[in-house]
Amino acid sequence: MRHFFLTLILGVAALLAAAPTYAQQIVAEVTIPFNFFVANTELPAGTYQLSENYRYTMLLRNVNTNAAAYAITIPSNEVVLESGALVFNRYGEYTHFLTQVRSPQRALNVFLPTSRTENEVKFGLPANAQTGQQVVVATAK
Repeated sequence: MRHFFLTLILGVAALLAAAPTYAQQIVAEVTIPFNFFVANTELPAGTYQLSENYRYTMLLRNVNTNAAAYAITIPSNEVVLESGALVFNRYGEYTHFLTQVRSPQRALNVFLPTSRTENEVKFGLPANAQTGQQVVVATAK
């Protein structure tokens, strides 16, 4: 019995050591001058690092406060030749939702699905204001 557990532990350790790891790669750094939502998480204005975590997910982390949010992404076939940018939908004066990431250095040209929070904000507005205005913020990297 003791031999079985030792073999099991060594086997699991070997599998974990052999499993491919995915290094978090910082794709961009950007200063966002307003509070904004990523999915259903509100983040404060500040400088953020954007990193690709796994396929179809990314992480935004504030470099000063470590406030962070993960986002599920949808690949875009758009070719980005100019500098990178983050695209936000703005509703009213102060409510911004991250909707797209454009990056010429990497293949991280993605859309973010509309979140429950964005739909609640959008449908709480008069019909003529339910289309968000796009706000583009250029990346520094």
